[in-house]
Amino acid sequence: MNSLGELVLTSDGSYSLMHPVHLESYHSNGGAKWEAFRLYCDFSGIKEALVDHKSTSICILDVGLGLAYNACASIETWSLCHTDKNLLIHSLECDLELVLKGISGEAQWQKNWPSSWTSFLSQFKRLRDDLWEAHITHPLNESVQCVWRIHVADAKKIMNSRERIPHQSVNFIWQDPFSPEKNPSMWNREWFATLAEVAADDCILMTYSVARSVRDALSESSWEFEKIKTGGHKKHWLRAKRQATHTNEN
Repeated sequence: MNSLGELVLTSDGSYSLMHPVHLESYHSNGGAKWEAFRLYCDFSGIKEALVDHKSTSICILDVGLGLAYNACASIETWSLCHTDKNLLIHSLECDLELVLKGISGEAQWQKNWPSSWTSFLSQFKRLRDDLWEAHITHPLNESVQCVWRIHVADAKKIMNSRERIPHQSVNFIWQDPFSPEKNPSMWNREWFATLAEVAADDCILMTYSVARSVRDALSESSWEFEKIKTGGHKKHWLRAKRQATHTNEN
C-alpha cells in the first residue's frame, strides 16, 4: 500500500489512508464510515429526497471519489429506502491506481467493509480509459436502478465536458477533495461557480471544510451556506445551497 499511502485506523473502526504526497488522511480521525453517513447522508436531506414526489431520479456529484466511502454510503442509503427513484452518481477521481485498487474489492482499507459495499464495486465495467460504470438494482424494487460512473481524469476537464454532466442536473454535491491548503484549485471561486452551473435549483452541497477562504469562495459564486454542528471530533461542517437569485446566464 506504500504507493497509495499508509493505512490509518479511524475511531469508528473503519480504515482510511494517509496520502503519500499530500500527507493528509482521506478522512478525519472521527471515523471514515461515520463521516460518510453523518455528513453526506444524514445532514444533506437526501433521505427525504428519496421518498418525496418531486422527481423520478436523484443525481449526486461525488467530488473526490477517494476510497469510495461517500459513494457507497449514498448507495446504501438509497438501497434501504422504499423509493421509486433511480440514482445516478458521478464520481470524480484523477488517480487511476486508486480506482483500480478500490473496484477490485481487495483494497486493504476495505477489509472490514460490509459485503454489500464490495458487491457495489464488483459491478464496474470499463467503458473507456477514463470512464467506468456500474449498474446496481435496488434490492426492494427491481425496476429501480443506480448507475454509478467513475470519471478518471482531472476534475476540471470532466466538468468542462458537457456531455458528461449537463447543466442543472445535479441534486447533491459531496465536495470532498483534499484540503484548500493542499488542493486550492478545487476550493476557489472558479470551481464553485462551475459547480453552480451543473447544480439543479434545489441542489445541496455538503463539505467538511469551514475555512474562511472556502466560505468566501462559495459566497462569491452563487452559493449560500450555513455551519452545521457535527456531534463529532470536528465541531462544524458546511451545508450550502444555490442562491435564489442565481441564473445560468453567461
